Amino acid sequence: MTAFYLKLLITPALMLAISLAARRWGTGVAGLLSGLPMTSALVMLFLSLEQGAVFASMAVPGALAGLAAIQATYLFYFLVTRRVSAVAGCVLALALYGATAFLMNLSGSLALSILFTLLMVALIIVATSKQTPPA
Repeated sequence: MTAFYLKLLITPALMLAISLAARRWGTGVAGLLSGLPMTSALVMLFLSLEQGAVFASMAVPGALAGLAAIQATYLFYFLVTRRVSAVAGCVLALALYGATAFLMNLSGSLALSILFTLLMVALIIVATSKQTPPA
């Protein structure tokens, strides 16, 4: 039962730590910290402890596929809301998330998940580096 309470408290504790980091070092640092896959890493840790290392290692491609789908959603929303409303962008981005997650999980390939995740990181960096900072 101890692991249950640990799981229950750890994500809010991480969010609190990121909020405190934002107050101390600014929103840029908090943004970088919140972009790390901390909760996914914790899920893998708990899977490994509870189900064994083999089970956890089999879950890694799915976790990376989910991360890549989330990154694709963020990038798509960032790009599409320049042309449509925020609500329409949200609906379209969620549809893209569903399609991307479904297609990524069909393959089950760790190599494809890694490649797509890295591609999304590169595309996000390129797309957001062209953004002019607010005045």
